[in-house]
Amino acid sequence: MLPIISKIFSSYKWVGVIALVTAIAIQEYRINSFRNEIREQQHAHQEQMIERAEMRYERLEKDFEEYIGKVKESNEAQKRMRESLNTIEDEFENEAEQIKNRDLSELIESDIEQAQQLINEHQRKFGESFR
Repeated sequence: MLPIISKIFSSYKWVGVIALVTAIAIQEYRINSFRNEIREQQHAHQEQMIERAEMRYERLEKDFEEYIGKVKESNEAQKRMRESLNTIEDEFENEAEQIKNRDLSELIESDIEQAQQLINEHQRKFGESFR
């Protein structure tokens, strides 16, 4: 009877060992699956972060290009304004020279008053153009 009992116990030992090894293998599989799942989630999260960063970069690049365009337009407008002001200033200087060069001795008093009014009007217009 002893050999039968020892055979039963030894077979139970092997069954226990096999069950233990199987349980360990199942746990290892679960752990590896969990790790793989975490890696996939991390990878997906990194891809989302990269996409968001790319979108922000593209938005910034577009905004910067628009800003550069507006600055160029502003510079061109300022250049045209300067040119216009220079032209107006030159015209006023020419008119002032013409008025200076006239022979005022022949003018009568009313003509002098009209000339003074004309000068005042030109000066007023010139002053308004710079406001």
